[in-house]
Amino acid sequence: MAHNQERTNQDAKVWVGDLDPQVTDSILWELMIQAGPVKNVHIPKDKLSGMHAGYGFVEFHSEEDADYALLIFPHQDVKLFGKAIKANRVSDKVSVDVGARGQL
Repeated sequence: MAHNQERTNQDAKVWVGDLDPQVTDSILWELMIQAGPVKNVHIPKDKLSGMHAGYGFVEFHSEEDADYALLIFPHQDVKLFGKAIKANRVSDKVSVDVGARGQL
């Protein structure tokens, strides 16, 4: 079955953390376009509370733009609502624990 969604470029994706609860997708977008053209911003939200957990993902148009963001944002003490943000490369090899573990 074909998907109509564009595939994301993990190498052009940056994790941004230590986000203040007031930070929205739009605010993060406006900050990140300072590094280069942004393709997508996503701040996951809790389904029940509607609040985010303090992190988000920014996909740039190119790996070079993501590299530049990683050069400038973590090292310039950039703050949003008084909190310094963190930024790291997103890895497509992240393991996710999705349930209880037990011995079989």
